[in-house]
Amino acid sequence: MTDRDRTRTVVIPGADEARQGANMDNLATQVLRDTSNLKVAILKVVDGPGKGQERPVFSGTNQLGRSADNRIPLDFGDNTISRQQHAVISFDVGSEEFRIFDGGKQNPVQINGERLSGDRSLFDGDIIKIGLTTLRFALM
Repeated sequence: MTDRDRTRTVVIPGADEARQGANMDNLATQVLRDTSNLKVAILKVVDGPGKGQERPVFSGTNQLGRSADNRIPLDFGDNTISRQQHAVISFDVGSEEFRIFDGGKQNPVQINGERLSGDRSLFDGDIIKIGLTTLRFALM
């Protein structure tokens, strides 16, 4: 395994306490099986590696991570992003609600400057920070 393949840890005080109890296997988004390719939003990299790039958000469950086999690959060279399921964004067609879930990885996810603990609703214009990468969430 090369250094590029390893996930680098970012130390953020208090992150371990907020992370306790986070278990992606029990999240409601895991039962959403909508894997259509209906694009419902965009993630635009506004700071960090990959600045200016965009990734579509699809209907259903979207895993975010560095590996190409995530539904939303964040493959810009930021090795502070975990390879698999660093975060999950879901879109429920019925309620038309977006939610974001922390994947329980070493480096925390922040929304609008606040540490994400568990899950929360996601709104147009929200700023998501994963590792050293900052993304803007925008509706289509």
